[in-house]
Amino acid sequence: AHRLPAAESNFATGTTLSADTVGKAMKAALTEALAEGMALLGNIFSSSAVPLDKALLVNTWSNGCIIRSELLEIWKELPVCPNDNNIFPQKLDDMLLQLLPSWKQLVLASTTGNIPMPAVTAGWQYYLLSSRKELPAAIIAAQRDAFGNHLFKRKGSVKSIHHNWRLP
Repeated sequence: AHRLPAAESNFATGTTLSADTVGKAMKAALTEALAEGMALLGNIFSSSAVPLDKALLVNTWSNGCIIRSELLEIWKELPVCPNDNNIFPQKLDDMLLQLLPSWKQLVLASTTGNIPMPAVTAGWQYYLLSSRKELPAAIIAAQRDAFGNHLFKRKGSVKSIHHNWRLP
């Protein structure tokens, strides 16, 4: 069995992360995971006449054995709101902004050190996608063009083009 290095250990790149940095990064990843789950549940309820009562849901979760986290307390404080797309409530937004540098450090260190952390890195990618006003869809379109001769548009252009990609 493989084991992740302790927080104070050096990664293959010589990077040292403190236990505090790793703890903040893990809290950020958990915050994102809870927010993403709430967003998914919100989407399920979006076609329902009954709004998702996030506080009731969290109260039910925290009284059982499904999720044990102090972060659930923040969700309990939220009012029952209509099915909105607010992924991160303001209180979580503020907390996450403080945790982002640690989360990014852990993702960078684990990636460059070849340490698999799928939930942490997938959460980071979801955060990057959900926090952008404009998604980099042109890159996906260019990849499709490279592998299947699809067309793509350059940003600010109305013309669809094909590029003669030289792939190895």
